[in-house]
Amino acid sequence: TANAVAMHSVHAVAIAADVADAFFGIAELDRRLEILERSRDRLKGAAASATERYKVGKTAQSDVLRANLETTALEDRVLTLRSERRVLAAHFNALQGIAARTPVPAISTLDPLVSLPDPADFAGQAEQKSPTILAARAMVHRAEEEVRLARFERRPDWIVSTYYGH
Repeated sequence: TANAVAMHSVHAVAIAADVADAFFGIAELDRRLEILERSRDRLKGAAASATERYKVGKTAQSDVLRANLETTALEDRVLTLRSERRVLAAHFNALQGIAARTPVPAISTLDPLVSLPDPADFAGQAEQKSPTILAARAMVHRAEEEVRLARFERRPDWIVSTYYGH
């Protein structure tokens, strides 16, 4: 039984660590996306400026093409990070027993004084909803029942019988 309880504790800690890892991964991706989107806006402005300079003959066409190429590469990177975020958000939700398609709000825009739940609540929710934790609890319960049954079977069976004529 102690082994099953220890396994349950290990699973609970592992799930809590995975949830925290996914949470901070989402926060990192949100911050990177925020920076890339600001950079993309600036780069679009530079590309528009290069186009205008080309129209009046102050720059070469290669500058316009290079600026547009950089803008396209940055947009591709933004799309890649958004898809990585969707995958990580689905994993984050699955660890908590929430539907994978449930949207996870942008973490960098959350007000930490209002929106973030207590870390103990995070661990409690993960422990209550996680399929891995529930399976570990079932194993603990099974081990406890096996110990109870073994104690019961350890007792001798007493049979009282009588014979006719003795």
